[in-house]
Amino acid sequence: MPDLTLAARSDIQGMILSGYGHLPDAAYQFLQIHNVAQFKVWLSRLIPAITTAKPWDIQPDGTKAKPEMAVNLAWSYAGLRAIGLAPEILNTFAREFIEGMITPKRSELLGDTGTSAPEHWDVGGSQNPEIHLVLILHGLNREQIQQYLRDLLPEAAGVRTIATEYGFRPPHQKEHFGFHDAISQPQIEGTGDQPTAPENVIRTGEFILGYANEYGLLPSPPTVPRTQDANDLLPDLVIPDAATGASTLKDLGRHGTYLVYRKLAQDVAGFWQFMAQHGQDATGCPAASDMLLLAAKFVGRWPNGTPLVLSPTQDDPSIENANQFQYMPEDAGGFACPIASHIRRTNPRDSLDGSPAESFKTARRHRILRRGSIYGEPLFPLEALDQHTVPLDIAEDGQPRGLHFFGVNVNIERQFEFIQQTWSNNPKFNGLYNDKDPISGDNDGSGVMTIPRHPIRERVNHLPRFVTVRGGGYFFLPSLTAIRFFAL
Repeated sequence: MPDLTLAARSDIQGMILSGYGHLPDAAYQFLQIHNVAQFKVWLSRLIPAITTAKPWDIQPDGTKAKPEMAVNLAWSYAGLRAIGLAPEILNTFAREFIEGMITPKRSELLGDTGTSAPEHWDVGGSQNPEIHLVLILHGLNREQIQQYLRDLLPEAAGVRTIATEYGFRPPHQKEHFGFHDAISQPQIEGTGDQPTAPENVIRTGEFILGYANEYGLLPSPPTVPRTQDANDLLPDLVIPDAATGASTLKDLGRHGTYLVYRKLAQDVAGFWQFMAQHGQDATGCPAASDMLLLAAKFVGRWPNGTPLVLSPTQDDPSIENANQFQYMPEDAGGFACPIASHIRRTNPRDSLDGSPAESFKTARRHRILRRGSIYGEPLFPLEALDQHTVPLDIAEDGQPRGLHFFGVNVNIERQFEFIQQTWSNNPKFNGLYNDKDPISGDNDGSGVMTIPRHPIRERVNHLPRFVTVRGGGYFFLPSLTAIRFFAL
């Protein structure tokens, strides 16, 4: 497939193609529209400030001129309804986006039950004000972002703030359990990036509407009747194999995508206390090496990101590409990286039933792009794990900490929801019996973690839930062209 054109990239919101790695701080402003006329005036003025996927300019010294602030904007279904989109437009959006994340059906599907149920959430959820928009900012520091927000959202913007969440990415890129995060990201075909491995290059249409997906099909986009695009802003809908003649529909989705948001609280003390309880030496005392190995078995990587498949007994910082590996050639039985581990089930690579080639094909149809940041102060020095120092006497301090997760995908049901329901929450994943994802699964104390070993496997019983949902929602991240249409 040819690379995305400059015109296309200038129409795509930047966070699809970039995680803004040079901007360590983030703010997520959840908004509700209360004056549509004022909002549309504000939106028209905001458009030039929205960060696109256009390649950054090259400076005279050969470096890229990276922005010091990135701005992106996404709508909920309620937000699209609030700006006055007609039912014949609203009804063309994806069913799961229309239904939303907090319906009983989807709560059960996602495992958002018990303490993770929407009535307990901090943002979104059934007991909080309805969210219409999320304004996503990435910047150099929180003070810069807060000042920008004050300037960006005057009283005449026609919106009120429902919630503001802040996040950051530490230099070591670790999440609060202490493991290097966001290593296994797919590469989007057509971006022009040098592929690290062919099986990691995913068709553009898995992440951006208007392009072919892994099935070779154009995903069904939201559309607008031609008669409702009076200014002829939107592109015509491309209908494969259609009879000759102009389409009666305009493509509202092209160059946009769907965005999944999850606020995930991490029980850091509980996680490492569990490791101490089950990672003991022959005398029955917690042993740092056993705790670290058990934690790595849960995740599938060592804290520095080294995959267990490539280094099963100890971490190895000398391994250059920590994402270029397969399971079946060396570890079909999961003796290095357990089949139940977090990374092996959220991206099974070549390890599903059938041939490795068929497994990769299946896995590619369920990939997502992950964006996000952590929130809250670390409970212990996270870098210490890389020196094999584990938190032996860790105790809960009552402070909130966790992860702001954003997932980019064109098909919420087939990508994000499938991963969560069929791979993370399924106790019988890939031949297992009672093993949910030990990190992101909806464990309730009744499940196990099976660790293959010689001469007999080990089962770690009574897995509690280490990650609890504290917020969420489904959003539509439109193209710049679609945003101009919304502003009229």
